[in-house]
Amino acid sequence: MDGWFLGALLGTLLSPWLPPSWPLWPFVGLTLGVGFLLYLMTRRSPCGERNSTDSHLSMIRRIVLLFCIGVLCGMQWSLINAKVALSWNLPEHLHRQSLALPMRIDSIVDDNGFRWRFDARLEPNEASAIQQPIKVRLQWYGAEGERPQLGELWLAEVRLRPPVSQLNQVGFNYQAALLRQGIKATGYITTAELIEPARGGRANFSQFRQYLYNQYSARRTDLIHGDILLALSMAERGWISREDWTLLQHTGVAHLMAISGLHLSMVFATSFVVLRWLLSWLSRLWTAPRRPFILPVAWLAAWCCACFYAALAGFSVATLRALLLISLFLLMRISGLHSTPIRTLLRAVVLVLVFDPLAFLDPGFWLSCVAVFSIFVWLWRLPTQPRPGWISHLHQLWRLEVMLTLVLVPLSVIYFAGVSVIAPLTNLLAVPVFSLVVLPLALISVVLLPLHPVLASALLHTADTVLQWLWGLLTWLQPWSFLPTMNAAGALMALLIVLVFYLPVSLRHRCSAGAAILMSVVLLLVVQPTLRSQDPRLWLHMLDVGQGSALVVERGGRALMIDSGPAYQDFNLAGSLLIPFLQARELRPDVLVLTHPHWDHIGGAAELIHHYPAMSVIDTNGDYLPCTWGMPWHWQGAQVHILAPTGHAFYGVNNHSCVVQLRYQGQVVLLPGDIERLGEFRLVRSYGDRLRSDVLLVPHHGSRTSSHRYFLQRVQPRWALISSGYLNRFNQPHAESLQRLAETEARILNTANEGQVSLLWYRGAWHPMTARGYFSPYWFNQIR
Repeated sequence: MDGWFLGALLGTLLSPWLPPSWPLWPFVGLTLGVGFLLYLMTRRSPCGERNSTDSHLSMIRRIVLLFCIGVLCGMQWSLINAKVALSWNLPEHLHRQSLALPMRIDSIVDDNGFRWRFDARLEPNEASAIQQPIKVRLQWYGAEGERPQLGELWLAEVRLRPPVSQLNQVGFNYQAALLRQGIKATGYITTAELIEPARGGRANFSQFRQYLYNQYSARRTDLIHGDILLALSMAERGWISREDWTLLQHTGVAHLMAISGLHLSMVFATSFVVLRWLLSWLSRLWTAPRRPFILPVAWLAAWCCACFYAALAGFSVATLRALLLISLFLLMRISGLHSTPIRTLLRAVVLVLVFDPLAFLDPGFWLSCVAVFSIFVWLWRLPTQPRPGWISHLHQLWRLEVMLTLVLVPLSVIYFAGVSVIAPLTNLLAVPVFSLVVLPLALISVVLLPLHPVLASALLHTADTVLQWLWGLLTWLQPWSFLPTMNAAGALMALLIVLVFYLPVSLRHRCSAGAAILMSVVLLLVVQPTLRSQDPRLWLHMLDVGQGSALVVERGGRALMIDSGPAYQDFNLAGSLLIPFLQARELRPDVLVLTHPHWDHIGGAAELIHHYPAMSVIDTNGDYLPCTWGMPWHWQGAQVHILAPTGHAFYGVNNHSCVVQLRYQGQVVLLPGDIERLGEFRLVRSYGDRLRSDVLLVPHHGSRTSSHRYFLQRVQPRWALISSGYLNRFNQPHAESLQRLAETEARILNTANEGQVSLLWYRGAWHPMTARGYFSPYWFNQIR
């Protein structure tokens, strides 16, 4: 059956490339056909009538047919679940409309001081505009009074929209995460009132989780690392700041913040050991010489403890995955089934995808699967009789950590845009501290909080003190801990050299392999910059930043940036998108032009400037180098001209935008900021036909007051790029502006629909590439 399991795994992982519109019947027919062929082969080829060669070939054929059946079954399962996931969409006539809907609070409220955010399940009645019991994610700005509690029923006036988010080459895919969690719509609340408190059934445990959260909230000011303790106890990570997340990721211990396999396994194993000892002690009251019930009862009781811990985490996706694997392990132990670790892992992964078909959207799925597979392989290669002594065991553990770091480098580059080079050291120190000290203290305090709050507080403060010591060490190590993507290849080579010297071969062979890797590193570091500097291609990357603007011009490994995206009350996109994008494409920004001082254009400027202190900054506000009319300069073989502001009449901040024109190999790109009609008229009067451009960044996000026909007739663009947010409250781009752009026969690309838009100038033509159409053209990333 291994062939079937492997095929089912492959078929399920093909889900991103299987459009949900495909019918199921061809796959069902193919499965039945291949199954019938396998049946005929089994009937017509008895094993006793053939020699060993024929028997071997027959076995290979059966394995291949089982593999094909598994692939077809996996593809059918993927299609079924994709169709179910997209079975209901918010009707278009309800987009952003004010609706009065009853809803049951389904998550703990995340309060960042500016807004409340939580999940809720709509409980429709006869008067509801939506007659489906769907799950939604809501935000409530400016709310006052008592926060909604888990399990409560509220009547709220909400404005909903489909679960569509920004999509770029890098950064968090929020839209896929919403689909994974079953969120059918997002929106915000204008007013709400409590109808019914939480009561009965599932609400009882929800109230307990809410009670624990409230207890942590009351102690938040006393606990320096209350955010970490809350994440370990209840998987509520909303308190962890972005700076702390960066520290955890850079030092390679961010996985400790997710209640997953490590934490549940520790709870399960510790509970089993304690309960087995306790049952053995109690069983002395009986005189029977054998007590076969002890182990099964201990296993089941430990499993119940793991279920309780998973329930504390709200049965989150990662927690359910880990609990499923523990349940499979328990079933095999109780039933007496035996299997190799690799086969067990294969069946476990298939089982996870059966119960959670969208698990592949979670980075934790890939990280945990690769890590567990690597550990199994490593244990298989270990000597059967290691040297005695704790130093030998510590040495083996260190080698394991180095191996895991090496194996996870590709995934780390993909998901975190870099590599933590000190992860072996930090995990060697942090995992025992978390597993043996912090986690037990946190869980014991959870049990004691309703019974003995004073003792529980003392345990929490003890765990907090231990975390302070560990945090100080991680903070001290952070400056040397992380290498971004541009240095990840060199880091991988360096780690490979370290690993080579642990190989079970002669010293001469190890030195030869290390020298070969070292020469490859030197060649990579010397040749790559030269090749990139001679690359004649020019890229225009209009990033999807929502309702704002951030454009990156790329040439020869350098970048010219126009605006830095929006800033919100509690964060900006520089750290989560702009800097990771530059690092992922291995770019060094030379100049940042801030077209005008509005929040949707300069929100990430401060963090960008802090991260790239050598970068020149040009603005119209007088804080940096002034944007002066007529100022030309050469950049990477391109000519850059400042066309405005002229310094004469002032018609508002938008019309005073810094207008940039870029020329490269006969192509002209016009980047006019947020100028409106008056600013456009001034440009036409000053430059006339010199405004003619091949690519136009549509002014002011396509508002009604911009993109006048008089201006467009002079520009005559072939490509019109619009940076706007999906279903934004300004209704940009406006239908009138789109009509005027359509009259120019320019191809219009809007980030609201396409996600990130990239234009590549190569071999005399512009080549468009979009996030939803080229970089990530999967069904779960499309607008529906």
